[in-house]
Amino acid sequence: MQVTRASWTARYFDGQTARRQEVSLRITPGGLHFRCEDGSDHVWGFGELRQTQGRHRGEPIRLERGLEALVIAEPEFLAALAKHRRGSGIRGAQGAPKQTAIALASALGLVGLGISLYVWGIPTFVNAAAARVPVAWEDKLGAAVTAKIAPLETRNADPEANAALAAMVARLAGDAPSPYHYRVAIVEQPTVNALAAPGGHILLYRGLIARAQSPEELAGVLAHEMAHVERRHSTQAVFRELSFSAVLAALTGDARAMGQILDLAGDLGALRYNREAEREADRDGMYRIQAAAIDPRGMVRFFKELQERESGFLDVGALSTHPPTRERLAAAEALARDWQAASRETRPVLTQAQWQALKRPPTAEP
Repeated sequence: MQVTRASWTARYFDGQTARRQEVSLRITPGGLHFRCEDGSDHVWGFGELRQTQGRHRGEPIRLERGLEALVIAEPEFLAALAKHRRGSGIRGAQGAPKQTAIALASALGLVGLGISLYVWGIPTFVNAAAARVPVAWEDKLGAAVTAKIAPLETRNADPEANAALAAMVARLAGDAPSPYHYRVAIVEQPTVNALAAPGGHILLYRGLIARAQSPEELAGVLAHEMAHVERRHSTQAVFRELSFSAVLAALTGDARAMGQILDLAGDLGALRYNREAEREADRDGMYRIQAAAIDPRGMVRFFKELQERESGFLDVGALSTHPPTRERLAAAEALARDWQAASRETRPVLTQAQWQALKRPPTAEP
């Protein structure tokens, strides 16, 4: 005799905070029933559910109701659900065995559409959504990200170093109109990295500053990160990790959705830029330093130095997936050659005193 399981272990996300709760889930005639840690009972009707994950081998099952979500790791759950309800009323749920042939035929017919949606539709949706987000909202998101990744106690507080950095930012910003007010901080950690969060928040790590041999090299890195901000690459990366319902709710001003995203922001350090975004940031960054009358060969030298050390440009995994250094070096060299051919004049980015202040570790005496 086959025994039907009474309960399943699931992870519950309330859609308002980043908290994850382990719950015991039961399938009942009225829907899915579970009890949270605070003792509150929840019943999700089958007609309210939307299955957004769990169709592929090894992928956890994710069921959403509005901004809320349940994640079940056991693939047998869908079969039990289909047997209990024959899949009726659940968008995306597996049907009964007699419907398998129909489902397979439909799936084969939709493969091309699905691939097209994944390749073109989702990125288009994400980019359009990110473009509609108010800068003030991006600023809040960026502040949450950087506060989580680099708390204030990890940042450089030397007024001379920060004044020098502010001078470099102002030089790169120039007179071009921008909706962003840049806030750049030095993180006193040895990682060779820079990070652009949404809204104009940028982190430069001590390891990267120590590696740079000139202000022009560091300016090239900073210009690259500023380009990420202007093109909203970080915001796009955040949206790629969220459910469609959460993104749509945030765009319509839903306070719960925006609260959920801000709560999750501190855990988004694993987000990645795509390669096209990195190429855009390289190109825009080079144009920015040229417009600021900064020698673009500094960026080229930095690329070469990193290539010699066999480490990808800023490749430490925080909000960045960069193309091969060789490819980026070739592109930077081509732009630098065009600049040289035009015989353009340059001015130093910083004075020697400013550069020394920026390079000085916080433990060193002024």
